[in-house]
Amino acid sequence: MTSVASARALASTGLTWDPARGDRFVIPDRGMDEEVFVLSDMTIETHDVRTGRVIGFNGTTEWALDSVDADDVLWLPGESALRALLGPSFGRLEADGLAGWAVTVTVDGDETTLTHPDAEEAYALALLAVRATTSAALLPLAAHAVVARADALDAAGERGWTADRLDVLDALVRRLRVCRARFAGADADGSREEAALVEDADPVAEDRCGTLRRAVVAATHALTGASDTGVPGGGDVSGNAGDQRDPDDEDALLVDLVVGAHDLGADDVAQVCVRRAVDSVRARAGSAGATPSSVRAVQSVEAGLEELLALLRG
Repeated sequence: MTSVASARALASTGLTWDPARGDRFVIPDRGMDEEVFVLSDMTIETHDVRTGRVIGFNGTTEWALDSVDADDVLWLPGESALRALLGPSFGRLEADGLAGWAVTVTVDGDETTLTHPDAEEAYALALLAVRATTSAALLPLAAHAVVARADALDAAGERGWTADRLDVLDALVRRLRVCRARFAGADADGSREEAALVEDADPVAEDRCGTLRRAVVAATHALTGASDTGVPGGGDVSGNAGDQRDPDDEDALLVDLVVGAHDLGADDVAQVCVRRAVDSVRARAGSAGATPSSVRAVQSVEAGLEELLALLRG
């Protein structure tokens, strides 16, 4: 099934949903993210009313929920919808042994393959590779790349985890924990950041993939959990708060993930992410509301991304 993180990123690319029977969705940010609903003729159905489209919950009084605006739910697109949305960019779907399913698509003129144990999530990541143009929307791709690479190294045992790669893993987990603390509103003296560095009871070397996965999820959630006032961690989490995040934070987290994936040996998706991030920050520098100081800051980020892209191209 398509993950909530990938569904959020796809929605941010402008993906629209025309609800149909059998479609799955979640109602995010109400303590119900794990509850997946399915549209049906008898229980959950859509209604067009004067104020817009709503989704009605018939016979579900135990949820104390009669209806919800369609804009407040998050569609989890299924395999057939994802394949249709890929259109001519779709190449093929293949079984990939223990890795699960591999979806090959054409991205910017080059073939790119996304692999995941769940076929629908592989399709969703492939669609992100085709559609995503901002650092925020690219984060699930970069996160998947680095975690999947770590899983592959773990499967290879000690032959996979060389001393150099363990150093990369330690450094990446440390950076992610610092990012998490900063996004969550670290205090001025930095004590919260220091606490984040030692918060996991298990050393990285004893649970490599698990520790990395938790660090990735925590940093990403802290970034997307901006408050309605635009201050990370400063209030109730809302699905729309992401519009008020600092794009520089999104760029920074994306770069950390891409560099980590590259240093662990995963390059394909990393290049896609950095190319799109370069385009995103370049557009930001040229926006009408950009101030001279913000332009200089963005240009500095752009230069760093260009340097990283050159490294990825070898």
